[in-house]
Amino acid sequence: MKVLEFRMEIEPMGAVRTTRQGKYSERAVKYHEWMTKLKWLWINECLQKGLDKQYILPDSIDYIEFGLSINDPSKKSNKNVVSMIGMPHQKKPDLDNLYKALVDSICYKKDDSHIWEVGKMKKIYSDFQKGYIFVRVIQK
Repeated sequence: MKVLEFRMEIEPMGAVRTTRQGKYSERAVKYHEWMTKLKWLWINECLQKGLDKQYILPDSIDYIEFGLSINDPSKKSNKNVVSMIGMPHQKKPDLDNLYKALVDSICYKKDDSHIWEVGKMKKIYSDFQKGYIFVRVIQK
C-alpha cells in the first residue's frame, strides 16, 4: 500500500449550482475561477509526487479535511481566535457542497462516478486567512 497526501493552500468553496440563466452570474464565474485554480494546485501536487499530471482521485479516499479560515477575527471579540483553530466549522458552506466542489475540480470534465468510498471528511477552522484542502488516499 502507498499513502499519498495532497495539501492545497486555497480557501475551500462550496459547489455553486446554477441554472441556465445564472451560469454567467458573478458567483458562478468566481466559482469556475476557483475550480481552475484548485485544478492547477492539484496538478502541481501530483507532479511533485512523481504522478501523472492527469492523476484522478481513486475510487476510495481515506480522508479529506477542509480548513476554512477565520475571516475576520475582529468580529469575534468575545472569543479567543487562536482557540478556534482546529475546532469544528459548523456554518456554511455545507460539507457535502465542499466535497462536490473538490471532486468536480479535480475530475474536471471527467466522470467522478467511480468514487464509491470516502473514509472520513471534516471541516474545521484554520488560521486567519489561510484556508486549505487536505486529501489522503491509499493506493492498494
